[in-house]
Amino acid sequence: MIERTIARGVASMQQSIVAAIRHFFVLVDVRAREATEERCGPVRNPLRSGPHVVIRHAPRAADVTIARALSGTDVVHPRVTIGRYAPSPSGPQHLGNARTALLAWLSARSVGGRFVLRVEDLDPDRSRRIHEDTILADLRWLGIDWDEGPDVGGSHGPYRQSERGDCYLDALARLETFACTCSRRELRESASAPHGVEPVYPGTCLHRLMDPWSPVARPVSTRWHAPRGSVQATDPRLGVLVQDVATDIGDFVLRRGDGAWAYQLAVVVDDAAMGITEVVRGDDLWTSTPRQVLLQRALGLPTPRYAHAPLLLGRGGTKLSKRDGAPDVAALREGGADPRRVVAALARSCGLLENDTRAIDASALLADLDPTRLGERNAPLDLEPDLAP
Repeated sequence: MIERTIARGVASMQQSIVAAIRHFFVLVDVRAREATEERCGPVRNPLRSGPHVVIRHAPRAADVTIARALSGTDVVHPRVTIGRYAPSPSGPQHLGNARTALLAWLSARSVGGRFVLRVEDLDPDRSRRIHEDTILADLRWLGIDWDEGPDVGGSHGPYRQSERGDCYLDALARLETFACTCSRRELRESASAPHGVEPVYPGTCLHRLMDPWSPVARPVSTRWHAPRGSVQATDPRLGVLVQDVATDIGDFVLRRGDGAWAYQLAVVVDDAAMGITEVVRGDDLWTSTPRQVLLQRALGLPTPRYAHAPLLLGRGGTKLSKRDGAPDVAALREGGADPRRVVAALARSCGLLENDTRAIDASALLADLDPTRLGERNAPLDLEPDLAP
């Protein structure tokens, strides 16, 4: 009799413990979802997929865009220009990146627009907070300010991509994706593209079903099954780039095998969530623009205006590098260089100043600026006489 009573008591206690644990995880899930919605807007499809599961989802109806879901508000601001600069904190800031930041800032400020600073720290192996701090100090030294960013806050944060994973996961759940175990080496060997040209993904894993319970010995990335059809990107300097992404690029990666989010997805989601209306960046990103436009269409997001600045040139007319004796911005700042002379050198290299102007504040460039001419000219950077203290 006593044993039965004890057994019933133990069973009742076990049920209570199980119920308490379940209740705890329900609360944790609710709190996590509330936190996600506070940061990214309502999460309508919070799919959490394992790395070895094939995921196929039809895009959501266009009447409720993911832009509103991510930010909680309309992201199109037809009367306000919102520009941005999004450095990667993987090392010291190059003078070419500083010039791109200057051009993006001038473009937004010249029309009374707002400016956002976003840190693209997607690569956990290379990104360092010390580099972020240095980049922000460099920009302020050059006279570039921002209305929203990781250090000043704002209504569209967080402003580090490493803290926005829930937003990317929500976007991923709205796309038709699949798991892929192909390595870069395998793709290069299977492609017929010339050296240096991005190989077209051959669809190796598109129809390969993977058992979610079987161990996989190699990294598994997530690719988007890109829809067929032409998409075009426009640029005031470079013109129009038409591309059939499915044919010319193939199904491309949205999440790497190590769990890091791909640039293509993150930049599309963040530009929409932060209300960015214009993107000024280096022209090395020009060929990836159609992929971003295609993602914007699939997710029901607005497409910002794109302007791609030419890469900064050294004395030989090639891309500026350390071989040209080019210091990074922090070295100039810490070495006592005059920031006005640095700004003048950067401005002259893209035709915003005449050659006889040797020093100028960034804000002074706004007085006679023609935004349509930004990046129109690209002359080699004249270093020695301009950057001395």
